[in-house]
Amino acid sequence: MTPPLLQRLRRALIERTLERDGETRERVTMSELGIDEDEYHEYEPSGWRTLSSALRGVEIGPEDGFVDIGCGKGRVVLQATRRPFGRVLGVELSPELAERARQLVTEGRRRRCGSVEVIVADATRWEPPGDITVAYAYNALSGESLQQMLDRLAESVRRTPRRLLFVYANPEHEDEVLAHPGLELLERRGRRRWQADDPRHVSIFEVTGKLRKTLV
Repeated sequence: MTPPLLQRLRRALIERTLERDGETRERVTMSELGIDEDEYHEYEPSGWRTLSSALRGVEIGPEDGFVDIGCGKGRVVLQATRRPFGRVLGVELSPELAERARQLVTEGRRRRCGSVEVIVADATRWEPPGDITVAYAYNALSGESLQQMLDRLAESVRRTPRRLLFVYANPEHEDEVLAHPGLELLERRGRRRWQADDPRHVSIFEVTGKLRKTLV
C-alpha cells in the first residue's frame, strides 16, 4: 500500500501537470461571486478523472452534445472538448467564472469536438437544446432549484425524444434526484464503498421525460 504522504505528493504532481492549461482547482464561494442563493453551491472542481470514469462505455459521436451545468472555471468543459462530441456547452450563473471558462477552452489543446461555447444562464430556467445527449453536473444545486433544473432536462426530452444521460458527480443530493419522476438511476460509479457525498463518486441517470405534477 502506498504511504499517505507519497499519495498526496503524487496527487499534487498530477494536479500541477494537468493544470498547465489554466488554474481551476481553487474553490470559490457564492458570496465571493456576489450571488445570494442558498440552493446554488460554491464552485468546486471535479477531479481530473471523474469525467473519464463517468463516460466509460458510453459511445460518443458527432451527433452527441454535451453540457456541463454549473461549469465554473471550465475544467470539465475542457475535458469534454477532447472527445468527439458534435457540440460542447458550459452553462454558468456567474459571468466571472464563465469568462474564466471561455479563456480556458480557447487556450486549450487537443480539441476534438465540433464546437464549444460557454454561456451565462440560470440552469433552473435554461432550456437544453435538443442535441444534448449528456448533461453533467458536479453538485451544483439542491432543493427546489435542483428540481427545476431537472424539470428543464425532462422537458427537453419531451420536446425532442432521445436518450439523455444525466451524470451527477459528487452526488450529495442524490435522494432529491431519485425523487424526480423524470429520471431513472442506471448505475453508480466510484472507488471502494459508494457514498453519495464522496466527490470521487458519480451517479448516472437516464432522463425519461416525465414531469412533476406542478412545474415552477
